[in-house]
Amino acid sequence: VDYEFEPFGGSIVFRAPVPSVDANLNPITVRVTYEVEQGGPKYWLGGIDGQVRITPSIEVGGSHVESQDPSDPYRLSGVSATVTLGGRTWAMVELARSEREALGDPGRGPGARAEVRHQGDALVARAWAGDTDRGFSNISSSYNGGRAEAGVTATWKIDEKFSVRVDAIRSRDKSIDAVRETGYAGVSYALTPDWTVGVGIRHGRDEGGVPNAGSASGVNIPQLPGFTPFQINAPLFAAAPGQVREFDALSVNAQGRLSDRLSVLGEFEQDVSDACLLYTS
Repeated sequence: VDYEFEPFGGSIVFRAPVPSVDANLNPITVRVTYEVEQGGPKYWLGGIDGQVRITPSIEVGGSHVESQDPSDPYRLSGVSATVTLGGRTWAMVELARSEREALGDPGRGPGARAEVRHQGDALVARAWAGDTDRGFSNISSSYNGGRAEAGVTATWKIDEKFSVRVDAIRSRDKSIDAVRETGYAGVSYALTPDWTVGVGIRHGRDEGGVPNAGSASGVNIPQLPGFTPFQINAPLFAAAPGQVREFDALSVNAQGRLSDRLSVLGEFEQDVSDACLLYTS
């Protein structure tokens, strides 16, 4: 394993540093699953999960989890399908439904997502969309209840030095009717194998508040935290409820590797419509 657990202090120590963001300043999270004795009457908790490859390029699967906790009965069921489109591209769709009796009718709801990925020598791309009902409940999912999101990211390697990156994300929080839309288009240049600089244009728009707009990859991965002013990629332009805020900025960034275990990155943005607004990370 790549970590050590100290049971008396309740701490986990990793054997190597875990970066907080990736090369594109997206937050990186660590998932920790644990069980504790809660007392009370005994009850059954179980589940089943399986996949079947029905053709060389199509795989289907399903899962069901049920907790008979008298104080909080819970059920989660789902089905999925994955299709391989050639050697470098695949697509998948997943449907799930949860029932949490402690929440009554609001605790019942469906969730769905679809995703397409391509991993080529020159082009790396991903497109996805997901939607959950307000009653959907899955604490291990990055799609919390009442969320709708769609996005696309793509990087095209022109040659050994130059590459082009574009991305766009739209996320909606149904509980507060807040919407965030962001987009970026830019070019990167590799100064050395370890150092890269880039420049591009970023567009952002917030309406009605700050939704949890982290890019999600599934309904079975850890929940990403909502944006806060303390995150590296914090939306300093975020709108308050009832407001609409929008900006277009010139972005300059650089990233490099100092050693096998140490990397640095930074980004500076200048709002092209307001010289007083600067965003740095």
